[in-house]
Amino acid sequence: MTLGKAFARYFEQETGLPVTWGRALTANLPTYLRQLFELHKCTVDGERAVALLLRDEGRIRGTRAFVAQIEKAMELAGEADSAYCLVADALPSYLRRRLVGVRVPFVVVGEQIYWPRLGYLMTNLRSQRRGAAPTDRLSPATQAVFVAMLLGQIPMPASATAMAEPLGYTAMSMSRAVKELEGNGLVRTKSQGRERVVQLADSPQVAWQKAQPLLRSPVRETVRVMAADIAEWSLPLAGESALAEYSLLGPPAEPVHAIASRVWRRHGQGLELIPVQDEGTCLVELWRYPPEASARDGRVDPLSLYLSLRDHTDERVEQGVEEMLEAMPW
Repeated sequence: MTLGKAFARYFEQETGLPVTWGRALTANLPTYLRQLFELHKCTVDGERAVALLLRDEGRIRGTRAFVAQIEKAMELAGEADSAYCLVADALPSYLRRRLVGVRVPFVVVGEQIYWPRLGYLMTNLRSQRRGAAPTDRLSPATQAVFVAMLLGQIPMPASATAMAEPLGYTAMSMSRAVKELEGNGLVRTKSQGRERVVQLADSPQVAWQKAQPLLRSPVRETVRVMAADIAEWSLPLAGESALAEYSLLGPPAEPVHAIASRVWRRHGQGLELIPVQDEGTCLVELWRYPPEASARDGRVDPLSLYLSLRDHTDERVEQGVEEMLEAMPW
């Protein structure tokens, strides 16, 4: 995986904010800057930015000179007024501290995010040293992991490494998710040989109830398109369409499907959005985490479905949700 794609994936998993990776900028940089950086367009949570991929950290000669080189590269690329972020595989700790001091955004993939304009300062290594701490909400990646654990899709106890691959996460992201769950009292960890293994702190049903204040709807946005335009995508049913499969609720007139928002950005941007319900239209929910990771028989999992519908005011839907949860094989 390229550094740019690894950055986009890591940033989305850690923050829940969408990242769109764009083309390389054809800037006429002098040799010394080309040896240092590769510039790419991107958007982060809808905000346009430039990512400066660090080619060789061994060429960095002091913080002031390095910041000046960043600014010079941006100027020559015609992006002097644009938001930017330095992206690296590794950065020495002293340089990270100094970049924070001068408010230069950077991401060390798998380890640290510093993006002051978005209010993010996350350090995986620091959180490991200080131990787990409670949060107000679970991040999207952590919520997806928790749901998979509750549904028995991850045999317990398991190491973070063993849990990562089936869910499509990096080992670092999985470790962060486990630490977040541990900080909120939802899992316990213990040493087993050379690894730390994790298991739910309570029974699945108790853990589910305990976690309710920390969980949120997986749906970021809902769009309407022609069903024929996505017929070959094999998207799982969601919303009332999925609830009709889990309960006696009748299916809605307009089918509802789910897709990860980052996947939609790659494949759905060329589709025509339909403003109102019409013949042949359907709804597509753009999820904060991939719905197919825990989908069952062509429909989203019942726990994520509940979270997407728990604020619904329709009595029929409320009844269907209760029926679905009562059938859960806790």
